[in-house]
Amino acid sequence: MTKTEIIQNTMPKKENRMKYKLCYVEPRGGSEDDNCNNDPRSILALYFTPCPIMKVWGDDWDDTPYEHNAGTPYSEYKCVMYKMFATDNTEFILPDRGRDNSAFSVKQINANETPWIIVDILKKSNKVTHTRINIWAGDIIEQVQKICRENHIEFKEIKGAK
Repeated sequence: MTKTEIIQNTMPKKENRMKYKLCYVEPRGGSEDDNCNNDPRSILALYFTPCPIMKVWGDDWDDTPYEHNAGTPYSEYKCVMYKMFATDNTEFILPDRGRDNSAFSVKQINANETPWIIVDILKKSNKVTHTRINIWAGDIIEQVQKICRENHIEFKEIKGAK
């Protein structure tokens, strides 16, 4: 077997990856290239892993505030990254909720003390309504993809990203 064949055989098939669990989220900001409003929370990077959530780790995941200390998951956890793109009627609320320092570490968020993302959706039809959807640590790709599809939020895998 060649090195390429070995690598291909160890990579999970796409349908198996749909069951990967959310373990980390970080804002990636917007740019003119992304057709966003440059709001740092208009694009989120979501990391999903096949491993049990409480076994996954990254740099300073037990430190608060997570947004100033934590790094992305370590490579041995074989994470895949997806990006979520906000729309004009969508806001992503993260655990720091606009404060300078959140009260949470990644370890606490992954223990479901708070959702990773609150998706706030403004709907306009006969009347204006707000819908809030929580996305928790441990939610699988398939669940998040469904939330995005139903609410017209772009959600795409970023190949080869870390």
